[in-house]
Amino acid sequence: MSVLARLRVLLPSWRFFDRAVRAPRLWLRRDDGPWQEVAAPAPTPWRWAFAPAHNLALAEQSAVEHLVAHIEELEATDDDIADDAPAIITSIPYRLVDAIAREHAHGAARYQWKIVAPDGDASVDFVTAPERAA
Repeated sequence: MSVLARLRVLLPSWRFFDRAVRAPRLWLRRDDGPWQEVAAPAPTPWRWAFAPAHNLALAEQSAVEHLVAHIEELEATDDDIADDAPAIITSIPYRLVDAIAREHAHGAARYQWKIVAPDGDASVDFVTAPERAA
């Protein structure tokens, strides 16, 4: 993997004006329980002045969007790429999203995550990670 590809993870996505669509979201399942969306914390009155939890949620969402962009780039060259392809699971965006999911799965023995992407009026599972020990 090139140095430029590794540094791209550290830069924010500047493609936010190209189209208005719902963002892909990270979903998590703990110990074979129901799928739950990893949501941003509830707004607080002091969010405008000091918002570390909200800043973290924005960074996590950016990592999810980077992974989606990375997979879309891979699908442009290989239309039949699997969720567990080495080009996906060894990538830095995948590892970042996996670390985010592991952090949100605190207290669980096992966890699994997926990214749900908008598709018109519906949503589809964009990528699903295998179940992992926490």
